Formats: sequence, structure tokens, C-alpha cells
Amino acid sequence: MSTAPAYYEDEKPALEAKEQQDCVEDVDSPKKVDVEDGISRSNLGNVTGIATAMYAEALEKYGKEGSIDPAVEKKLVRYAFNGVGVGLGGLIGFAIGHIKGSLQSWRYEFLIVGAVCAAWGISLAFTIGNSPTTNRWFTHDERLMIIARLRRNQTGVEGRKIRWDQIREAFLDYKTWIFFSLGMIGNGGISNFSTLVIKGLGFTTLQTALMALPQGAIVVCFIAAGALLNDRLPKNSRTIVCMLFMIPTIAGGLGFLLAPEKAYVARLICFYLTGSYQASFVLGLSLITSNTGGQSKKMIVSGMIWFGACIGNIISPFFYLTSQAPRYQLGIGSLLVANCLEFCIFLILRFAFIYENKKKEKAAAEMGYTDENSTAFSDLTDKENPK
Repeated sequence: MSTAPAYYEDEKPALEAKEQQDCVEDVDSPKKVDVEDGISRSNLGNVTGIATAMYAEALEKYGKEGSIDPAVEKKLVRYAFNGVGVGLGGLIGFAIGHIKGSLQSWRYEFLIVGAVCAAWGISLAFTIGNSPTTNRWFTHDERLMIIARLRRNQTGVEGRKIRWDQIREAFLDYKTWIFFSLGMIGNGGISNFSTLVIKGLGFTTLQTALMALPQGAIVVCFIAAGALLNDRLPKNSRTIVCMLFMIPTIAGGLGFLLAPEKAYVARLICFYLTGSYQASFVLGLSLITSNTGGQSKKMIVSGMIWFGACIGNIISPFFYLTSQAPRYQLGIGSLLVANCLEFCIFLILRFAFIYENKKKEKAAAEMGYTDENSTAFSDLTDKENPK
């Protein structure tokens, strides 16, 4: 059986006293802090949803649900940097924790990180074009190659007119609500309360920040492994890869819940394993752009998964109770249930895609449809497009 870190038993009274003092200093005006933090996070959520939908369009998946391609590889690399961000965020948090100023630590983090992100966003506005076909970094031949890829994609081209018929179809499509459920169930607990759970294992606030380094590295490895495995498996295996990477998350949550309270190392390893769900979620995001046609419909469906994620963020705090620290039985238990449901969602999506593809193949055969060029560049939804 593992033992607690050496400092845990010897310095526990002093640490508890220091943490109580920190709480008094950092939350001298609780209502004000909660309101400001809530407003800031809600604005960040809005920006994240818009940016993610824009990025999904820029790195459109060129083909139906199948083996990985350069566009999805770029998307996986982009989301792998979430893990890099977790690790760097730990280092930044550790450094900011040593600032001795008149403001609370979280205010310094918002100011410093916010300033860097704002500067980076302004630089992107001047360096990246509105679409791959107009980006000045691409040559003429590369632009033609991008347009040619859209023919195989069969999910339409960029449209600047809102199609209300597509929006209505998006809300009536059962797959939209499956993706909404995926966002709601797969987001919230672990992403928002990882530092709380790790700190409950006996680490100080600053040590908890440093523990984000291995956590971020593991997330990067999981996403890279998901991309590699998807590339090696036969065509139409992405949903299978999603289900496979949900297994370590479920096992990690179960191990964390059932391990002895003083098995700190074992419980920490189990908690790190729960990060494998991020590989599944990233691949799940790529399923939207590769299986949804029509510009307006695609934007609605892409937004719905993040709307679900916002709902998950609202619900998840109610499962992590201070009275249950450091085990957080209800929170980890809700994580297990959510992960099992997420596994089932990927299974449902797999059968849904198989059903939809067979139905389209049958309809195309009856119509004698053979010319992909006739629909490749039309703003048709996946239900309107016979291919």
C-alpha cells in the first residue's frame, strides 16, 4: 500500500492553517469574486464556441467517416495542445502563485494570460486569411488542391447566406441531439475540478499546480495515440477508436473510487488515466464536419455540441461537494456514469452512420447517381445530397 507524501503528515496542521488564511485573503468579497469570475468565464465560453466552430470549418474533414487525413491530423494536433496548455498552465500558475501583490492570484492569472491571448489573437487577424482559398500563404496550385478535396468531401462549400431550411433540418435531425448529449455528458467534471481532486491527495496549492505537468503530457500522448491508432485501423473505424479510449477513463475513475484512501500514488495514476477521454472527444468533434453537410446546418450542429458542453459545466459543480473531500465519491461516481453513457453514445453514432450510409448508397443506386461533381460544390445538407 502506498503512503502519503512525506510532507503530508508532518506539515498537515501548518498547511491547513495556511490554506484557511489563503481563503480569507483571496475571498475577502465572495459575492463580488463569484460574479466577476462567472462573467469572465461566460465570455470565455462564448469566444471558445465561436473560435472552435471557425476552426472546424478551416480544417474541414475531406471525406466521410473513415481513416484519418491531413485535415483531421491538424485538428488533432490543435487539440493536443490542450494538454500542452494544461502543463504550461501549471507552470504559469506556480509562478503566479509566488507573486506577492495587492490582487488575488486568480486576478493576476486572468490579466497575464488574457493579455498574451489577446496579443496572439490580434496577430492572427493580420496573418491568417478568412478561408484557405484566400489565404496568402497558399500558392495557386495549393488553392486548387483545397477546392478539389471538397469534391470528395461532399459536405458543401462555404456560404455567406443563412439558410433557414438548413437550420430547421439541423434541429430536426436526431444526430444533432446526439452530439449535444455528447458535449453535455463529456464535459465538466474532470476538466473543471482536476486541481481540486489532486489537491485532495495531500498536495499544497503550488504543488498541485506543478502536478498539471504530467497530466498535460499524458493528455498529449492519449490524443497522439488516438490519431495513430485511427490511421492504422481500417476505414470507418473512428467511432471504434472513440470507444476504445473511453475504457482507460472508465477504469481510472473506478480505480480512483475504489482504491484505499491512503493509496495516494495509485489514486493519482488512476486520476491521470481519466484524461484518455479527450482523445475520444477530439475524434468525436471531427465526426460532425465529416458527416454534416450544408454550411448553415454544419454551424448549428457544431454549436450544439458546445452548447451541451456549457450545460455540462453548469451541472458538474453540484456533484463535487466540499463535504466529500478528498475522495469526492459523488463527483467521481458521476464521472463514471457519464463516461459509460459517452461510450454508449459513440456506439449509437456508429450504428447511425452505418444506417445513414447504407440508405444513401441504396438511394444513389436507384437514381443511377455517379457524378460527384454535380453536388460537390453545392450547399446541400447531408440529407439532401445523394452521395
